This record gives sequence, C-alpha cells and structure tokens, in this order.
Amino acid sequence: RQASRCPARRWASARPARPSPKLMEPAAKTRLSLRRDLAGVYFGYARNKGDGRFHHTFHQDILRLLKTGEVKHAFAAWHDGKVLPGCKNYANEPGEKWDTFEAPLPELEHAFGFMDGAIVQYQNREAIHGTCRSFADIGVRMTHDIHEKHDFKGPWDNYGKESTDSRRKDVVSGAAIINNAYAHAKHNAIRMSKPVDKGKNDARWRDYSADKYFHLYYRYGEDEDGKPLGDTHRDDDMLELAADKVPDLMASKHYEGGMTTAAVASNNGFSFARSRLGCYCSPPPGESCSHVGWTGQLSLGKVCPTSSGG
Repeated sequence: RQASRCPARRWASARPARPSPKLMEPAAKTRLSLRRDLAGVYFGYARNKGDGRFHHTFHQDILRLLKTGEVKHAFAAWHDGKVLPGCKNYANEPGEKWDTFEAPLPELEHAFGFMDGAIVQYQNREAIHGTCRSFADIGVRMTHDIHEKHDFKGPWDNYGKESTDSRRKDVVSGAAIINNAYAHAKHNAIRMSKPVDKGKNDARWRDYSADKYFHLYYRYGEDEDGKPLGDTHRDDDMLELAADKVPDLMASKHYEGGMTTAAVASNNGFSFARSRLGCYCSPPPGESCSHVGWTGQLSLGKVCPTSSGG
C-alpha cells in the first residue's frame, strides 16, 4: 500500500509529462517463494488491548517464538491445541503440551512491521520504545512503518471476526460459558486450533489463507479469573514501556530500531533512525535511493525509558 502514496498518483491530474527513459525501462521480474511454514495467524487475547504496551508485548512473543521456539510474556499460549513452551502457566495449564517447539526462523535478525496510523497503538512514545528495545530484549531489530488511519484492510481483518464468531456461536447455543479473555483464549485454542480447509482450488484460500493458528493470552486489565488488576502495571504480563517524550514523534512514519544493549540504554536510551516515510527500493551498486525527496532523509534519535519504567 505504501506505493499508492507515491507522488506519481498526485501527478495524475497535472499536465502529462514526458517520462524519462529510465522510468520507461521494464522492471525486472522476481518471483518470491512463500514460506508456507511461516504463514500463520497469531491471536492475542487480553481484557485491555489496542495500546502500545499490548502491541509490542504481543509482537515480541511472536518474534521470540519464531526465533527460539518459546514465548516469554504470555500467561498461556497454544498451537494446534497444545500449550506452547515458555508461557508463564505452562506447568499448570491443563491439556496436552509441546515439550519443545522447533523455531521456524532461528536466524531471524530483523523484523519489519507495517501498521495503520492508529496513534494509541502504533505512534506514541511507548510504541517507539518497544520498537527500539526489541534488539536488547530478543536480539531482533525491528522497523516500523506507520500508515494513515484505517489504511490497511486485508485478509487479517476477517481472522479477528473468526475469533469473535467462534465465541459467539458456542455461547448462544449454550455449548460454552465465556465471560473473560482467558476463557475466550482457551475456547479458541481448541475450537480454532488450525484453519479449516475451504478448498485449495479457491484462489482466495490458496493465496491468502494461513496454514497455522497461534493463540496467546495476557493478563492485562484483569487476571485469569476475570478479577480486575491494579493500575500500577506491575502485576500484569505486559512489557513496561514508559518513556520520556520523543521530540517530533508524529512527524515521521518510518522508525528503525537500533542495536542498543540494555546496559547502554539504561544511561543513554535506545537509539533509532527515522524519516518522514519509508522506502524499500534497491538502488544499483554505488548509487543511493532516488526517492529521498519523497521520503526525507534519515535522522537519528533516541527514546529514554523513564526512571519508573524498564
């Protein structure tokens, strides 16, 4: 979707210009193979969600699972109906368990996230803090590109509806009693343990469906029994992402987390590079990106955890 914001679109109503020979050259075709073993949908459950703390805690667990085969922050997590290693309630969680889960991407070093422009979730000091501390926490750099509000509308939106429908159908029929986020997660971990094959000959299923489902539950806003948690952020499963003000935070939509260690960050903060917009072109050897007039130059900055936050 980023390409749809290219100035070429704004030029459409202007006087036609003669294209340069370079722009008229046909682009080289590259066929990318889809890693079907990675085509998964991750469902996150919590009483409170939709803010920077939930977003980055959830994302860190996804990246950690891909890299190490374990989660860390989730109170409970499942795949194929079995409890995943690393979750806090692994020993006491009922049901079948994974003894070990093979990491799909042990070589993972850099993750890219493309989000819509929901400020509460993705463009605030907590979200920038989460992006920048990813390397220190799990050894994976994170880059975030933030688009306009409601910019993304893709197949993943309907996966959320599938989760809600699964709960609603069984509650209405009386087959299940689901009155908190933990009960919802446990219910879906069994009833939605894997995608239902809707026909591999259907192009929509073949091109956009997931091959795996993962369910992760977090105590945030309420505990596993549905009792409210305090406001101190010390008795939930979320990362503590309190941070000092980041100057001109809203002026950039492209943030690249650095490789700052936790020890350095405790005194100097976590480093980042940012620009007005992101670009992922591949300039020829010896040349630089030709879109800098559109994206803006990269500038360096840092985000500092507050004295009360880790």
